[in-house]
Amino acid sequence: MSRSVVSFVFAALISLMILGTNKTNGQPIGSRYGKDSVKSVTNLALYREYYRQKNYKDAILSWRYVFNNCPGATENIFINGANMYNSFIAAEKDCATRQRLIDTLMLIYDTRTKYWGNEGKQLANKANDLLTADTSRSFEAYGMLKRSFELLKNTTEESTLRNYSSSAIRCFKSGNISSDAIIELYHQSEVIIDAHIGLSKENTERQRWNELKRVIEVNIFPLLQCKDFTTIFTPKLTAKPDDLVLLKKFSEILFLRGCTEDSLYLTILEKMNSLAPDANTAFLIAREYLKRKEPAKAVETLNKVADKLKDDDSKARCSYYLGAVYADSKDFKNARANALKAIQFKADYGEAYVLIAECYAQSALECGKDNIGSRAAFWCAVDKLNQAKKVDPKLESNANNLINQYSRNFPTKEMLLAGKLKIGSKYLVECWINETTTVRSNTVIKK
Repeated sequence: MSRSVVSFVFAALISLMILGTNKTNGQPIGSRYGKDSVKSVTNLALYREYYRQKNYKDAILSWRYVFNNCPGATENIFINGANMYNSFIAAEKDCATRQRLIDTLMLIYDTRTKYWGNEGKQLANKANDLLTADTSRSFEAYGMLKRSFELLKNTTEESTLRNYSSSAIRCFKSGNISSDAIIELYHQSEVIIDAHIGLSKENTERQRWNELKRVIEVNIFPLLQCKDFTTIFTPKLTAKPDDLVLLKKFSEILFLRGCTEDSLYLTILEKMNSLAPDANTAFLIAREYLKRKEPAKAVETLNKVADKLKDDDSKARCSYYLGAVYADSKDFKNARANALKAIQFKADYGEAYVLIAECYAQSALECGKDNIGSRAAFWCAVDKLNQAKKVDPKLESNANNLINQYSRNFPTKEMLLAGKLKIGSKYLVECWINETTTVRSNTVIKK
């Protein structure tokens, strides 16, 4: 034993002799040190000095004595003990020995709670150390954190909530808990986070809690089924039916999770559109009606919102979307009319030209029965694609791919010869297209 340690022990014993006759809360101070207060104080002093030197190997024997014989002496016994055992666990390679050390660490927290109280906090610390030491015991840690959460409520710390959610996710993935438990966790965490945000005086603190909310959602939502989102979102929307930010957030989540078949998705979109009429939202609504085989409602939705739009860009998008709806219903004439209307509002609307081209290509067989007539619509389609990439260079790659595809359907030179048509001459494509174009043969155009 070094001289410094001896001096530390001697000083501790002198302190005990001085304080031994005094009383605190009606009890002799020495009673905190168990039956053999001298030995307790000696070991307390020894382990503390070794601990201060980070000499945990020599500290642990004296620490064990005070842990077993005078746990009420000071709460630092448990704080220091947990630190030492965490160090031993991190260094231990043998699995069996490592598990025994982890079990002792768990006992330290249980004993600390017994003598010093604050169960909720200690359960959180206990679970945190268990997750660090052995993630395979996540279900055990989840139980601790769930109980801690119930006890601490709005005083739950950020790290505890983070660990609670991560352990719950592991347990769900391993089949130990159901989606109901995950939904309960989401509701509980949101209440706690909102409480902290409301009490936070610093903007950085509010940002930290908001980020935690986002992280929990990002990790939890992929685990849920569509019916689970209905369970989560419905009460929130009932409480805040006109919250546009909330509606937009929920619509995006349902879309990304593939829950657009759920009636809640359409309900949310319609509410958004009534609060803030928008061409994009109207198109999403229209698309849902098309999926439900209700094209009339799709058209009605877009026509209604068109009357409320003020800027040309929004009007252009609305007209384009209406054209797309008509195209989906094979009403190509109205599809083209609305695409052209979109171009009137926005001259460089290349997508509108592409939409017309696709309509022409899909109706080629309807515009002629012979080798020329059934292929002539592809000439007009390519004309529109060339216009699309001219007004909007960003569409060049996509337009060229379609041009190559459609050009393969041009008449061959032999067909043109049989039809007495010359390459480069003008040709009127009849039927609903009724457009004059240029005769070409099926030479594939390079990108």
